[in-house]
Amino acid sequence: MRYSMPAASVDTPHTATIEIQKSRFIGWCAAIDSVDDAERLIALAREHYPDASHYCSAYIAGAPGEDRAIGFSDDGEPGGTAGQPMYRVLEGSGLGRIACVVIRYFGGTKLGTGGLARAYGQTVSELLTELPTRQHVPRRRLALNLTFADEQPARA
Repeated sequence: MRYSMPAASVDTPHTATIEIQKSRFIGWCAAIDSVDDAERLIALAREHYPDASHYCSAYIAGAPGEDRAIGFSDDGEPGGTAGQPMYRVLEGSGLGRIACVVIRYFGGTKLGTGGLARAYGQTVSELLTELPTRQHVPRRRLALNLTFADEQPARA
């Protein structure tokens, strides 16, 4: 199954920033091959922005629609206000092998649960608007045992 995935890597993620009522939301998005890659993206965000309030995340480590290697985290925000809205945006995008982290700097004004859900979802939507993508084409390695006489017809 072919599908689109981010062209950005974990080491050089695609970024977008929005500000809502003085809170700054910095989004990072990258292609991943596994859950470990998603965790590495989160760790890099924590290293790069050590004084941020929250590092919320969502990822789909497989093809679009797969639910075996997915995850999301609110990282201390009220339950269901960050990771889940972020995941819903990713799920609706049709992209696979994707991870997003939203780094939040609290601006002093409480947004409420609805406001937080909208802000985190909007940050991921903003990331996806300009996200460079590439096609993932699954491949399998095959080995053929041929005689010398069969080599030329096998190339045809």
